Amino acid sequence: MTTIELSPTTPAARSAQGRQPFVRTGARIAITITAVAAAAIWLPRTLPSVDALRSTFESVAWHWVLAAALLQFGSIGMLVRQQRRLLRALGTPIPLRRMAAITYSSTALAMSLPAGSAISAGYTFRQFRANGASTRTAGLALVLSGALSVGSLVLLFGVGWAVAFASGPDGPIATHPVTTMVLALAVATLAIAGVRLAQRRRRTRTGSELATDRRPGPDGVGRHPTIGGIVRRIRDLVQDTRIVRAADWQFAMGTSAGKWLLDAACLYACAHAVGAQLTVWEIIGVYLGVQIVRQIPLTPGGIGLVEVALMTALVTAGVAAGPAAAVTLVYRLLAAWALIPVGYVVLLVARRYAVNDWSPPAKSSPAKPSLPFDGDS
Repeated sequence: MTTIELSPTTPAARSAQGRQPFVRTGARIAITITAVAAAAIWLPRTLPSVDALRSTFESVAWHWVLAAALLQFGSIGMLVRQQRRLLRALGTPIPLRRMAAITYSSTALAMSLPAGSAISAGYTFRQFRANGASTRTAGLALVLSGALSVGSLVLLFGVGWAVAFASGPDGPIATHPVTTMVLALAVATLAIAGVRLAQRRRRTRTGSELATDRRPGPDGVGRHPTIGGIVRRIRDLVQDTRIVRAADWQFAMGTSAGKWLLDAACLYACAHAVGAQLTVWEIIGVYLGVQIVRQIPLTPGGIGLVEVALMTALVTAGVAAGPAAAVTLVYRLLAAWALIPVGYVVLLVARRYAVNDWSPPAKSSPAKPSLPFDGDS
């Protein structure tokens, strides 16, 4: 029997390759329609009446709303400083004002467009390139920023769970306070000593040394090219990050955690603004649950899904329907909806002053410092 080999250049191969994105798009549309239908069925049963919502907003404490707005502004500022510090650690300093323009613009793109996360990442990558970063540096900064954000959220969740467990009525703090404090101090001391030892043992290495240090490893390229390629990229990424100093890692991790903490504090302030008296731990539980839903890329910025999840979590925590809807509206206005027009205004102004020029700098212009082993390939 004659077999026909499909090469990437044949029409049949192109058709087979084209069916995969079509299937993914169809699945995403089906899931989105299902989620919207479920929300349409659930929302009418949960939303408060217009009179109840109006009475709730009539008693809003506006000083709490102002505090929530400042906390959300500070949360975005933490992301700006995190990415700026990572780029500077990798050899590409960017002015704070320009980094803020990039962050606000990319946030607006992510929250307003279909597949906004991918478009936002591409936009941010081009902006890093336009401001002097090489292809490798820009990609590495994006990967590290995302990894630190996720890692800090997981770390905060673990620390919060441990503190809640230890401070409970039957927790170690209540039953054995002295022993618990001694163990906590011992763990903290060991952690600090480990970091100091790693800093002392760390040799100062130039970029060329890092580039030549890439020894071929057992990445399984022969038998499993795809897995081998992934392993090789991870290995190269780990080797590239050796140029980042410990102080830069600490600052980037601290700002990543600060971004989540200030965002959660914004939700706490919104709850108090409408009189929803929730404890700190209840707010943290609601916030973490909403963040899990927020990672589902069905709608731009999670619009619709996050609102439903947040209101459901608040009602489950014991908040009445009217205050729960008010908290959801105020928080999402500050954390998402208002950022879209602000981001697009920043984008237009930045383009007007040639801040967002996507083309890389001319070769004749003075080059900004970058990773010595970086290249455009």
